Amino acid sequence: NDMSDSAPHTGMRAPLSAADAKHRDLLNRTLVAVAEEDRDAFAELYRLTSACLFGVIVRMVRNRAEAEDLLQDVFVNVWRRASAFDATRGTAMTWLIALARNRTIDRLREHREDAASTTVCNGSNRSSGAQFATHFLAGKAQRARDQAMCPARDDEELDTP
Repeated sequence: NDMSDSAPHTGMRAPLSAADAKHRDLLNRTLVAVAEEDRDAFAELYRLTSACLFGVIVRMVRNRAEAEDLLQDVFVNVWRRASAFDATRGTAMTWLIALARNRTIDRLREHREDAASTTVCNGSNRSSGAQFATHFLAGKAQRARDQAMCPARDDEELDTP
């Protein structure tokens, strides 16, 4: 999907290859089948997407064991909420990545809140604006890396599904 060096860069992605479009459509159909409680489709969706989703999660939490736990939570949520997927609003991969990112962000917030309550209980406050900025900027950089690591998905916003 390389754009020609002679073409001006417009910020638009090159058109999907036939293989990419076929893969995107397969994921969309598979997720729709999961919404109909098709267990085989769920197993296939896991096979097709778990590596990419695990990569997104592990880069955010930097802990393989916690990433594995979060991936399991994400797929439980996929099973429960697959009927909320709307192919007119985005691709299955975009929806799945949004679920993974949102669940991981929730877990990171839980850890941050636990650490903050521990700090308050210990009578000290070591958090600083610099720490907040570091976390904020890391999130921006992470999103750029996520987009680069999952080339099969479109450049759609990762809205809450």
